[in-house]
Amino acid sequence: MVESRGIGQSESGAISIMRILAMFSIIVCHLLQAYNNRYCWLFNIGVWVFLAISGYLYGCKVIEDWGHWFKTRFKKLYIPYILFLLACIPFYYIFVPEKISVSQIIVHVVDLQGIVGNGIVGLSHLWFMSIIALCYLATPILQYLRRFSMVLYIFTILSLMNFFVFKIEVSVFSCFFVYALCYLWGQTSRKKNLILSLIVALFGGSLATISWNEILDYENSKNQLFHAVSALLFVEMGILYSKFFDCSFRNKWLKAVDHNSYEVYITHHIFILGPFSLMAFSPFSWMNVVWVLILSILTAVVLQKVSLKLSKFMHI
Repeated sequence: MVESRGIGQSESGAISIMRILAMFSIIVCHLLQAYNNRYCWLFNIGVWVFLAISGYLYGCKVIEDWGHWFKTRFKKLYIPYILFLLACIPFYYIFVPEKISVSQIIVHVVDLQGIVGNGIVGLSHLWFMSIIALCYLATPILQYLRRFSMVLYIFTILSLMNFFVFKIEVSVFSCFFVYALCYLWGQTSRKKNLILSLIVALFGGSLATISWNEILDYENSKNQLFHAVSALLFVEMGILYSKFFDCSFRNKWLKAVDHNSYEVYITHHIFILGPFSLMAFSPFSWMNVVWVLILSILTAVVLQKVSLKLSKFMHI
């Protein structure tokens, strides 16, 4: 059983718009990456925005039936992911067999590509699936720990130490940092201002100390923290000022785009980077981008429909 702490229509509208913006920022990131444009990493913030939104939404709930909760997460995330993977594998073996191996398939099936690497070329964006799975596995622990008032302070101190001292898997940790901090922000009304003040301070500190080259260096720990706190600030400000989005969520087009945003995330990358890229399909860059968007959306819609039918067939 899941008890909601109240996500109103205005907050839903804000979250819907932020999810759409996050999706487009990720697509822009990969399009620029295809053209070897170093500014692509400025738009990679979309991944952290997705995680911040997820953390906030689950922080606003008290989950009592964890079995049911994990089952619904499996249905929503893993079924579309595995269906897309299974659809891609034959094309790799037929057209570019040198780009795929059994070990890579196994890594993807067990969802470890974002942790151990060894991902399939053209599907490297699916590292996010491993990270969100880790965040979900940690959610029961977060729900238990949030009753202790010192958790926020201890977590923040240890997080900053990891960014600048320990540097243990910083890229993976920065994602969990965003999810956990937004989870804590969503679960309490008493500490909302405190957490927001903390995020503003971290953002200001990051902005004051990071150089332009460090912002464009994806692996840099300063860049990871900067992206993390930027996403946190963006989501938290969006939710705080959500009353301005009250009408937008009723727009059927926005609802449709938001409804398919996860599947678009899964499908778009293969048409941009890797052996099946369409970025050189024609001599006109704009036409290639249009084809990428059309095919990403069409395959996303099909993927969602097939996933729902499979879920019903499996009684999930």
